[in-house]
Amino acid sequence: MTNLELLNEVIDNSGLKRLYIAECLGITKQAFWKKTSGFSEWSVTQIATLQKLIGFDDETLMKIFFGR
Repeated sequence: MTNLELLNEVIDNSGLKRLYIAECLGITKQAFWKKTSGFSEWSVTQIATLQKLIGFDDETLMKIFFGR
């Protein structure tokens, strides 16, 4: 289960616009909203792209997407 609170905090603190992040992921802003609101699952490729784009560490990735 995705830690939505931490995910959105990391996104907000990145300084990047959500539309820009969505475009980099190759999805619409509506699809991005669904992912960050828990209505849609993240693919492994999208997680890897998001991590590279925002620059959060592996520990944060594990906390957000794998509950560790």
